[in-house]
Amino acid sequence: MAPPLEDPEVEEFLSNVDDVSMLIEGLKSGTISPDYIDRRQELKTQSKASSKPDPKQIKQQAAPQKPLQQLTEEEVEKAKEEEEARQARLLQKVEELKASRALKFQARQRYEDYIRVSTPRHLKPTL
Repeated sequence: MAPPLEDPEVEEFLSNVDDVSMLIEGLKSGTISPDYIDRRQELKTQSKASSKPDPKQIKQQAAPQKPLQQLTEEEVEKAKEEEEARQARLLQKVEELKASRALKFQARQRYEDYIRVSTPRHLKPTL
């Protein structure tokens, strides 16, 4: 039996190795889906990203915000322009997503039509 390790980095590494080996075994045996692995990886990257401070957030926290009544007309106008530009970018992104979704839907329909027409009845999948 190996002596207990006192280095926290080594213990963390070994626990990560154990987790990964259990996930691999689960994938091999079919008890864990690949989607679960993807979601878990996304959560890890999100938690790592959220633990690192964002330079923009630090700058915003350091700079004191003026109350709305103390803003100059130029600052108010600049804020309105930035908000309008942001709204325009968001609307453009929504349109792109809608177009992408429509293309995917059309492709799915073409595939279903192809399957319906080209496969013999006894081999047709149930949709």
